[in-house]
Order: sequence, then structure tokens, then C-alpha cells
Amino acid sequence: MRTTDQPVTSWPYRGVRLAGRLLGNRLDRQLAQGTPPESSPFLADRARRITSAAQCEALAADWIRLLDHAQGTTSPRSVKALLCRDRILHDRDRIWRLITVLSDGRPKSARWTAAARILLTDGAGPLYNKHSGTDLSSTLAIVTSSITAPSAAGTSDWGLEPAQR
Repeated sequence: MRTTDQPVTSWPYRGVRLAGRLLGNRLDRQLAQGTPPESSPFLADRARRITSAAQCEALAADWIRLLDHAQGTTSPRSVKALLCRDRILHDRDRIWRLITVLSDGRPKSARWTAAARILLTDGAGPLYNKHSGTDLSSTLAIVTSSITAPSAAGTSDWGLEPAQR
């Protein structure tokens, strides 16, 4: 336990932060599935970090880069994974709504921010895998409408395929 006279940079806190970075994807999945952030110090730190204004702006910038790649406005060499361009371009308006919400400065739900991160980074998901069973349109709609609600609204099944849960 941290007492008021211990600096925040004490070993236990730094250990939690380091573990949060190393286990980021796993923690994001737990948050996206509805595990309360307060259930572990690792989840709490991860939730605090990914919902910060700076991280939400960075996530919005990553979504903008995805759109730029899908539209062919950047060099194909800069894309490390093949994109499902047709899906992305079909849902570009929904993606722009998500970008707008991520950038609006309002408090974000850790659960749905984690879901937006997973959707963007999951190579087996609908942005990169044409065989993914996850519907990009409905997943974007759920995430965008829920992200500003600080509660864990909705069900845990936000679009992850059973193998990913």
C-alpha cells in the first residue's frame, strides 16, 4: 500500500506501470470484456493511461493513419499489414465519428477505449482479415456510442469472435 509520504514513482508503482505496458494487449482485452478497472492495480493503471487525453488523441491519430493507408494517400511500403480497404472505406464515416469522439476531450470509458484499441490493432479482426466474422459497421457503432459513457454500458460481447474471448 502506498502511504501519503511515498512518492508515486516508488518501486511498486513503477512495477505496475511496467507490467501494464508489457501486458497491454491482455489488459485491453480484459477491460473491453467488461472487467472492472478497480479489480486489479494493473487494470486500474491501464485504464487510467488509455483514457488520458493524450492517449485518446494518439489513438485518434492512429485511426486517421489507418484511413490514410486505406485511401492510398500514404506509401504502400509504410503499411506493415494488409488492410481490408473495402471494409474500411465503406465505414469511413463511422471511423470519422469515432475519431471525433476520441478527440472531443470528454472523459472516456476504459472499456470502450480498450475496444477501439483492440479493433485497430487486432490482425485477426475486421480491419485486416477479410475472413473475420466481426461486423465492422456494428462494432464501430457500438464503440462510438458507448465510449463517452464512463460506465461499462452494454454487454461484454462487443464484437470479439469467440476464439478471441
